[in-house]
Amino acid sequence: MGEGAAIAMASGAGLAMALQSPTNGSLGTRIGAHRATIVNFLGGEILLVLAVALFGTGDLTQLAVVPWWQFLGGFYGIAVVLAVATATPVLGVALTLTAVMLGQVSGGMVIDAFGWFETQRQPLDALRVLGCLATLVGIVFVYISRQRLQKGLGGQADAPFRVDGAALRLLALVFCSGVLSAIQSPTNAALVRHVGSLEAPLVNFTVGLALALVIGAITSRMHGERLLPPAQDLRGTSPWQYTGGVYGVAIVILAVRSTPVIGVGLMVTCQMLGQLGGGMVIDAFGLMRTPRVCMDGWRIAGVGAIGLGIVLVALGEM
Repeated sequence: MGEGAAIAMASGAGLAMALQSPTNGSLGTRIGAHRATIVNFLGGEILLVLAVALFGTGDLTQLAVVPWWQFLGGFYGIAVVLAVATATPVLGVALTLTAVMLGQVSGGMVIDAFGWFETQRQPLDALRVLGCLATLVGIVFVYISRQRLQKGLGGQADAPFRVDGAALRLLALVFCSGVLSAIQSPTNAALVRHVGSLEAPLVNFTVGLALALVIGAITSRMHGERLLPPAQDLRGTSPWQYTGGVYGVAIVILAVRSTPVIGVGLMVTCQMLGQLGGGMVIDAFGLMRTPRVCMDGWRIAGVGAIGLGIVLVALGEM
């Protein structure tokens, strides 16, 4: 597979992320976020079990000899969900997502520079550094856009970030979750080499589903609820709200396929471009029961800056 195809696949993973967020969010408002997370992993698990049964060519018996750290892909996914859910009420949506993206970009570049997690070492050079900086500028522009658009819609923008110990700890937590997100792809890619291209995502979702069930059971018990949602909460839901797991499978598989070709840093950057570009289209047309939002110059410039970052990083690898 060529580098161009790998870039397209990584961007496609980002687009799937843009579709997954409103899908899970819409279902979460009906049945609760912890239950929607379980539905997401359960849907992906069922799809991957069928895919492995019909098309799998790997060998799951090799799980007995793979390094322990290659089982952690599902844990990283759950960690990001929990960190974002914890930090958003304090830091606000825009700052939380910005911190996640900063962690993804930084983590991806460091992993490439040192060749960690069985990746090919790609030392930093001037073009890659400039590409990373352009990506960071793009993320900041998107943050400014979100603040301005929230005010323009008559809503309350995220409160200004106040420097205190609790907020700084949450900011560090979310940044680290972004780093974990960057680690997830090379972890899954390494597992692919042992058990197969469909079998590795299945292991990822199995671990994630087990953790989601444990977290869901604890959350339900804390709130005095049953783990299964009441029947009245299920009324009015649409089939598309249960497809988050399909997008999750696409994200994992596309990221796994593209990471060995273009490296973690470029994969994460392309993923963000696909996510932001897809998010712009969803916002512009009010798709998937989201409020319709007119795009402004800041967000367009932000996506353009991230696109420039992709070009610079790709040139640095030539």
